[in-house]
Amino acid sequence: MELSTIEKQLLKKTLERFLEEDIRYGDITTKILKNSPVHALVLYKSKGLVCGVEEARLLCEIGNVSVIDAIPDGEQVEKGTQIMALSGNLYDILGIERTLLNIMMRMSSIATTTHEFITKIQSVNKHVKIAATRKTIPGFRLFEKRAVIVGGKGYSDSHRWSLDDMVLIKDTHLNASRKRLPELIADAKKSTSFTKKIEVEVQSPEDAILAAQSQADIIMFDNMSPSKIQSTIQKIHKTAISKQMPIMEASGNITLDNILDYANCGVDIISTSQLTLFPHVKIDISLEILRD
Repeated sequence: MELSTIEKQLLKKTLERFLEEDIRYGDITTKILKNSPVHALVLYKSKGLVCGVEEARLLCEIGNVSVIDAIPDGEQVEKGTQIMALSGNLYDILGIERTLLNIMMRMSSIATTTHEFITKIQSVNKHVKIAATRKTIPGFRLFEKRAVIVGGKGYSDSHRWSLDDMVLIKDTHLNASRKRLPELIADAKKSTSFTKKIEVEVQSPEDAILAAQSQADIIMFDNMSPSKIQSTIQKIHKTAISKQMPIMEASGNITLDNILDYANCGVDIISTSQLTLFPHVKIDISLEILRD
C-alpha cells in the first residue's frame, strides 16, 4: 500500500509525536557515549510477515538516519533475517530505535496474524475476505489497519476507519431508540449521503430478514452460529424483494479455531478484533549496532 507524498507528510507528524513522547528532553543514557558514525542492523527474531518498513523509513528520515537496505512490506521471512540496514550517528539511531522497533513489531504481528487467518479461509473459500474492526489502540489505528491490508495480500479489508465512514446500526442504537429496525433504516437512508452504505448488526434471523427487506446494504450477523447464519441467508434469498442482495458479514467471537465454519456459511466478509486487538502471533524484532 504505497503512500502519497501528502499521506507521508501527515504520517510523519504522527511519528514525530511518538518520538516526542519517548525522547522528551533527551536521551540521558546515550549522552554518556561518544556520538560517532555507526551502522545498525534491524533483525527479525521470529518467522512471519514484515510490516512497518515504510513507517520505519519515515522515522529514519525524521531522525537523520540513512536506510542502506530494507526488505519490502509483506515479505515472508525466517527467524534471523536482516530486514533493514541503517547508517548514521549513534545518538540519532538510538533516538529512534525503540519507536521504530515497537511499530514494526506491532504491525508485523498484526500482518502475520491476518495472513494466517486468510490462508486458512482461502483453503476452503476463496471468495470470503477477512476484515478488521474499530477495536484498535487509540492513536495507532492507521498503523493497525494498514498492517491488516498488508497481511491480507488482497484478501483483507480495513472495514470502517471512523464513525463517518458509513452508517452501522447496532443494538445500542436500537435500544436507545423507540423505533423499529425498518424505521431506523429508513431514517438513515433519508439523512445520509448516497455515497455512504448502511449496515445493520443483527442477532436474530428475524432482524436479518427485516434488514434485508428494508434494503440495508450490509447485514452483520453478530455472535450467531455458522449454521444459523447459513439458514438465515437461505431464507433471505427466498424472501428477497430485490435482485440486489446485501453484503453478508459475520462477526463476534470468531477465532482461528472456528474460522473455517464461518468461511463456509455463506457470508462475504468475516470481521474480527483478533487481527488488531488480540493478534495471536507475537513478532520480535531487534536492532544491533555495528561500530565502523
